[in-house]
Order: sequence, then C-alpha cells, then structure tokens
Amino acid sequence: MIPRKTMHGIAVVGALAALSFWLNRESAEDRPGAIAGLDTRLNYALHDFEALYYDQAGKLAGRVTAPGLANDAETGIGVIDQPRFRVVHEGRHWTILSETATVTPDREHVRFSGEVSVLGQEIDRGREVRIKTSEVTLDIDPRRIHSNENVTIREGLNALNANGFRLDMTKEQFHLDRQVEGHYVTR
Repeated sequence: MIPRKTMHGIAVVGALAALSFWLNRESAEDRPGAIAGLDTRLNYALHDFEALYYDQAGKLAGRVTAPGLANDAETGIGVIDQPRFRVVHEGRHWTILSETATVTPDREHVRFSGEVSVLGQEIDRGREVRIKTSEVTLDIDPRRIHSNENVTIREGLNALNANGFRLDMTKEQFHLDRQVEGHYVTR
C-alpha cells in the first residue's frame, strides 16, 4: 500500500502538470500566421561540387565540376568559379573550361568568361577540335555555344580565326560570323 503522504504528492504533481498545460496552451488566435512577403528562396554556396544533367529523354547530357558555386536568391543567378562543363552527345564529348561562368535564373544558359577553352573530342575517330576565346554562351537544351568575341579554332595543324561564331554540338556544325581567316596545312 502507498502511504497517504506519497499519494498527496503524486496528486499535487499531476495537478501542477495539468495547470501548466492549460495555462500554456495556444488558442487559434495566439498562433502566428504566415509571414507576408517572406522569401523562401535561399542564398547558397557549394564547394568542390559535381552536378550531372540529363536531356528530356533521360540520357546523360553533361557534367559540371568546379571548386565553387554561389547562388543569389534575389536574382536567381549562379556564379561558378573555374567551371569544367562536359557536354555529351552520341560519342562526342565537348569540354568547356573558363575562369568563371554565370548561370541564368532559368538554368538554360551559361555564360563563360575570362580565358575560355573548348575541347571537342570524337572518341571513335580520335578527332580533336580546340577553340579559344574570351567569352562563350552555352544554350543547354539544344547544346549550342556561341560568341561575338574573337575566336581561334584549331584541328590538328589547321586553324581558323574569326570574330564571332556559333557551334551546334550535336551536329558539329560551325558558323563563323565575321573577319574569317584560315590556315590549312596540306599533306
């Protein structure tokens, strides 16, 4: 049998717990509502990251690696330090390297700037194309790059210089815009 003094102690503790609960409960009016104008987007930074992206058919379309990426929530613009973009399409691999890259808020376009190098490799045929310029824009979904800056395109000992170009990476079709000069080596 429990002594009467212990029973009174248990009853008092139970009453205090019930009273505390009753005094601290929130009514519907006391609960805070949604904060008007609260921006739930995030500023973030990633270090030593890797990202894969896929085409609409679910096939690997490319890979991005870089030592740093920062996203501004207000503008939606991402800035990538020393990016290495790899674009893949049916046996062709294109690698874009630059000092920095800016990703548009819709994530459909990437603008590379600084010293930009583009290396195109066709693995089966052992073919390599090298492009050097100061600025390139990559349109992700159609896998096209373009620039209005001076560009040098090399394949083996052959070289083309132009002011501005467009390249469809899926078809490997180049269009050189202005002031085109070429240097070809015959064998």
